[in-house]
Amino acid sequence: LQTKKATKAGTMMRLPLVCPPTNQLEELLNKSLAFEQKIIPKFYLTPLGKDAHTHQFWEMAIKNKAFCRVDTDRLFETVSSFEQVLEQRLAIDEWEPDKIEAY
Repeated sequence: LQTKKATKAGTMMRLPLVCPPTNQLEELLNKSLAFEQKIIPKFYLTPLGKDAHTHQFWEMAIKNKAFCRVDTDRLFETVSSFEQVLEQRLAIDEWEPDKIEAY
């Protein structure tokens, strides 16, 4: 289950997310690697260069969900008031698996 945790009054809550598809993440990683290689080519060739960059990127993307956004359509579906959002929607512990889609 891919969810982002946020703190609500000292407790953890999970928000539904929309995440970019793998092909978009790969494109972003490739651009980032190309930029790193261009500005610091010697460092890029070291173990702390390309390999570490790639590992850290995927950790941010998969584990930390750094490129995802809150799925507001799912969060606010069937909600008619702000009170309902606070009392019902933000109190949900588990959402269905997150969507993977293009932005």
